[in-house]
Amino acid sequence: MKLKSKCRYAQLGDIIMVNDGHIGMVREIRYDKWGHQENVFVVWQTEPSWCYNPKHGYCGVNVHNLRHVYRIFREGEEIK
Repeated sequence: MKLKSKCRYAQLGDIIMVNDGHIGMVREIRYDKWGHQENVFVVWQTEPSWCYNPKHGYCGVNVHNLRHVYRIFREGEEIK
């Protein structure tokens, strides 16, 4: 799925910073049957965040909506 550059939905290669200080890059996104982001998987630069599930990743809707938990960086800019 091709998304707009400034859209807050995670995209492959985005940097995700979790409010507990963990940093990683989006490596895989799985979609449900309606085309919504279901699982967002991250390769961690630091140790994985305590709330990250390696089997299921993060819920794509949470990454999109929970701005106070997840900061997304794309092409050197924070997506707000």
